[in-house]
Amino acid sequence: MLAAREGDALVGLWFASQPAAPSYDSSLLDDANSTPIFRETQSQLNEYFAGKRQEFNLRYELRGTQWQKSVWAELEKIGFGESKSYGEIAQELGRKGAARAVGNAVGKNPVCIVVPCHRVLPAGGGLGGYNGGVENKKALLKVEGIK
Repeated sequence: MLAAREGDALVGLWFASQPAAPSYDSSLLDDANSTPIFRETQSQLNEYFAGKRQEFNLRYELRGTQWQKSVWAELEKIGFGESKSYGEIAQELGRKGAARAVGNAVGKNPVCIVVPCHRVLPAGGGLGGYNGGVENKKALLKVEGIK
């Protein structure tokens, strides 16, 4: 995985193969053991993948438009082992019929896994898309016992 930080806050977390990972100043991309936030991120991800962690306790900052931030705030409410549809999130935001706009914002989530965009599924079934790759989404859902 690739991570970006600014100061002591995580500002990006992506799968290494993720083509949509934005480019940050290379000074923000350090060795995993170089800073406390990266060490803690790595430790908590290891616990998550080992089935020992269901919530993350990391300092992070989400950067995006007001709409994106409102969608990401809804993602943060989806608990471990739960899922929601794009339409349900749109409805919760008072924008019934905006499922596609929700999907667009979900796809731009800068801190994957920690902000659980993988827990959003199409209402009609299936996995939907995932910027980190559908196989990674399947694996994340399996860790959480979803699907």
